Amino acid sequence: MFLSAYARSRKRIFVPTALVAALLTPTTSAPQCSPQVTEDGVATWFCRPARITPRTPVQLLVHGATYDHHYWDAYSREAVRRGYATLAVDRLGFGRSDHPDPTELTLAAQGRVLHELAMGLRRKGFRTIVLNGHSLGALASRHAAVHGGIDALILSGVAKPGVAKPTARTARDFPFWPAEQDPKFANRSWPPGYMTTKPGARAGLFLHEGDYDPAVAAADEANKDTVPSAELAEADGSTTPPPPPGMPVLTVLGRFDALYCPTTGDCRTDPAGTGAHIVERSGHCINLGHGAPDFYRLTFSWLSKEIAVFARSSDSSDAG
Repeated sequence: MFLSAYARSRKRIFVPTALVAALLTPTTSAPQCSPQVTEDGVATWFCRPARITPRTPVQLLVHGATYDHHYWDAYSREAVRRGYATLAVDRLGFGRSDHPDPTELTLAAQGRVLHELAMGLRRKGFRTIVLNGHSLGALASRHAAVHGGIDALILSGVAKPGVAKPTARTARDFPFWPAEQDPKFANRSWPPGYMTTKPGARAGLFLHEGDYDPAVAAADEANKDTVPSAELAEADGSTTPPPPPGMPVLTVLGRFDALYCPTTGDCRTDPAGTGAHIVERSGHCINLGHGAPDFYRLTFSWLSKEIAVFARSSDSSDAG
């Protein structure tokens, strides 16, 4: 079903140490985690607290370009500790999921896949489903949300709709190249059209000097993934619909996001930061910087307020 769909169109959080461990030695050994590959080749990891009920909120964690589900490892552990369940996914064309024709893997197609995954959670009885997406994963999450059935969106590494687009780059400084030209992916038998970052490009793109552990940058480079060409072509967000009216949305940018705040280099003063929550000590990939704990606390605080509203609404519906 997924393939036919895309073919049709206050406790301290020690994040840097956890990230280094996760990136250098990828693992799914967090408590109560279950890996699964759907019949259509989408790899997922469902992690849950010891006690789980239909009222347990589920966050569907969606990575961005050239990453996979490991981007969310440390966040998922903290979410489970706080009583959330998480479903981390390797989107089609990434990680352990199937790698079909990358020219057909548009953000809209990715959004349909995410929506199907979310509805699978709904069919299992979960009442509260939140899409938590980063960068192009955030844009794919916006596509998913328009199909309905999503309670809230957390969107990091993107500006609010209509505010700004990522800076355009010339061919000379374009940081991506065909995956088959990269030694890490040269022997893969994927269809042509997968891209990845050029060697040494990631720290300048995704991190901010002085706000990350050098070991994280090295591990990030070693464990980079790819991105379908069709998705990369839509990175400016111009084809992505805004969130549905009335849907709770938390938009977050790292203060020194080089992709979204190129005018001033500081999202607190750049027009792109208008209306977004700004996380200090962070570049584009907030989860990899020293500001990650602040991002975690922000999301959990915001969710606790929104979920209280969902719970009251659900109780009213049940009473009716």
